[in-house]
Amino acid sequence: PSSAASDVYKRQVSEIDVVATNIANVNLVGADIANVNTVATNNTNINVVAGAITNVNNVGNSISNVNTVAGDISNVNAVAGNATNINAVAADATDIGAVAGKATEIGRLGTAAAVADLAILGTTDVVADLNTLATSAIVSDMDTLADISSNITTVAGISSNVTAVAGNATNIN
Repeated sequence: PSSAASDVYKRQVSEIDVVATNIANVNLVGADIANVNTVATNNTNINVVAGAITNVNNVGNSISNVNTVAGDISNVNAVAGNATNINAVAADATDIGAVAGKATEIGRLGTAAAVADLAILGTTDVVADLNTLATSAIVSDMDTLADISSNITTVAGISSNVTAVAGNATNIN
């Protein structure tokens, strides 16, 4: 035979030997040909994932966090379902912070005595009385009384004498 034909024959024998040596792998691929074909038809998606491998690795490195979230998915969904309320609270964060700064005052109002006092002050009669006292004429009168409070205190200390005098008003006039 010619030298070229002999070279071709030797190459073919060599390639047959390679295939024969790897026949187990060839048979394994042949058994999974459906999977090979699936991968081949999804080549575009595989390339997208390969292009984002850094992100894929980041998720892989954080898998315990991913699993934690997966375990709490009902809570995650509950929060997602309350997004409107959460955003409303977030919009009121300044007011909430202001109220939180009044913890001492709120604590005072939360005592049993303060609650009892507020219950009394919240009755219809007391509210009506407070509305009467809040008129400008009554406020003006209270300002006048405040100006002469020492005289009022003096008269209160001698109220029995005032009563005696009042009983003798006909003799005085």
